[in-house]
Amino acid sequence: MTADEDIAQQLRDRVERVVPQVVVDVRNVVPRARRRRAVTWGTSAAIVLVAVVGTVWGASGAGLPQVVPAVPDGGTPAPSASPDAVGAAALVPPAVATVADDGTVTGVPGDPWDGDAAYWYVLAEKRTGEEVPPGPGSRSEHIDERIEWWTSRERPGLLVIDGDLGRAIGLGPLDVLSGTYLLDGVRYDALSDPRSLPTDPVDLTRAIADALPTDGPSRDDALFEQVIEELSHRGGLLRRDLRDAYWGVAALVPGTTSSTGQDSRGRAGEVLRRTAADGTQALLVRDPATGLLLESRSPQYDERTLFLEQRPVEGTPVAPSLEPLGCESWAVCARG
Repeated sequence: MTADEDIAQQLRDRVERVVPQVVVDVRNVVPRARRRRAVTWGTSAAIVLVAVVGTVWGASGAGLPQVVPAVPDGGTPAPSASPDAVGAAALVPPAVATVADDGTVTGVPGDPWDGDAAYWYVLAEKRTGEEVPPGPGSRSEHIDERIEWWTSRERPGLLVIDGDLGRAIGLGPLDVLSGTYLLDGVRYDALSDPRSLPTDPVDLTRAIADALPTDGPSRDDALFEQVIEELSHRGGLLRRDLRDAYWGVAALVPGTTSSTGQDSRGRAGEVLRRTAADGTQALLVRDPATGLLLESRSPQYDERTLFLEQRPVEGTPVAPSLEPLGCESWAVCARG
């Protein structure tokens, strides 16, 4: 591994704990990234730039194409199913998202909330330390970062760490779901149309598990981790029935226990716990009224995420920009 690759790996590991997964076309970003490297090392923008480029290098080595099959026979996607529809009745052929140069997305369902708000806003804390019962003086965790993000399936968003707007990072539109899926015998490594997913937890479990590789980490661990990724980074961008389906998938993973309880701040919620194959603990706590996470803990990292605020909002405090990413347009460089 070269020095550049070693730095990229270290920065990528850190960014993956903060920002949603990004899918990138590097045909235009790699040369420009190398030209900009001398002036961007050590900044938050550089962290994201290197992480984005490194993510694609790693994916290329794995040989998994980032392809979303078109609607069969060039047909028009079926209309969105009723929010009350569940299981196979809600499925439609996966549509293909189109991203314009300004980052706006068409061709797939947009943001699921009512009203004209443009973004889903999340305020969260990343904490490290032992998990301890809530109560005065009983917490041993350390707050590493206070993170805010504004995301949408329809337009570019923003990431801000510790309130520093001077280092705000533009995020691509999060029209792509986390992970891979197998639907009707077709593997989707970049699925943009949530209507194509079953909302029955058993069927959704099968769609995710059948697409997971047979080698590497435990398939059960990988399945639970994909649910954590989706609900943590895209929970507000999913319809309620699909949020419930992902929660149901996590509950069905062998070794998962379900209960009612509290998160680390003492907020009441539904709780899922699981011990991974290496002995590390995974945790999900959600608000039963909304289906949104209150807390998550990934077995990949010795940390937990506490979700303090989640709601639709009108806009971002500063305009999302491609400049920190070293890209020419949202269409060819940054999509989540």
